Amino acid sequence: QKPRGQRRVSPLTRARRVVAQRVWDASHLAAGLLLIAALAALIFVFVSLDFYVFSAAIVDAAYTSEDAAYEVSNVRNQSIFYLDPPKIAANVQTLPHVRSASVRLSLPNRVHIQVQERQPTILYQVLGASYWVDDEGVIAPAVAQKEGLIKLIDDDGAAASQAGAQLDAAILQAVHYIHTTLPQVTTFRYQRPYGLYFFSPEGWRVNLGEAADMDAKLKRWEAVRRQIAAEGALLSEIDLRFKTPFWH
Repeated sequence: QKPRGQRRVSPLTRARRVVAQRVWDASHLAAGLLLIAALAALIFVFVSLDFYVFSAAIVDAAYTSEDAAYEVSNVRNQSIFYLDPPKIAANVQTLPHVRSASVRLSLPNRVHIQVQERQPTILYQVLGASYWVDDEGVIAPAVAQKEGLIKLIDDDGAAASQAGAQLDAAILQAVHYIHTTLPQVTTFRYQRPYGLYFFSPEGWRVNLGEAADMDAKLKRWEAVRRQIAAEGALLSEIDLRFKTPFWH
């Protein structure tokens, strides 16, 4: 006998409940299958070799070895999902000829590295070796023949920083200033205690001393040059290191 107060459930209601339960179970099953599929896809992405880097495109590298840039980038055999473009760029910028670098990643495993290289303005020769110096004074190996560079010969290695990576800023500025003022002077030398010096078109050695107050020294040079020409004197060396120049 049916308990008092309990409503009788119609067959239609029971059928609806059964259908609803089955739909609920089916939706949970579908969600579970989707979750499993997503996890499987995620695992595939992180373990598949398709997403690991085995090469990189190095763009605009004229003086920088592409192999060297690839090695220092530290992307070899790395998953593209773990790579950090700013860190890669910083690694590449440690190369001597690279001023800056930008990095772009794309799926599945492409690394694009574009470099901006330092452009040499000075051929720096010291202790039998040749280097390039850019407009910031950064010293890098000379890797090719390049015309039109100012030449600076360092007789005793005193024109660069102790680490040898940077040309003295005052010397750099003085060399460019003198060459701009006297374009015919394309070769300079540096030697203690004479400092910076060059040979004039007449063949005279012109000692400039420390690379400071170059404007005043060049004015003295022009005055002395006119005086010597007027006197017709024969000489081999002019010393402009002091306010009162002398020659012999």
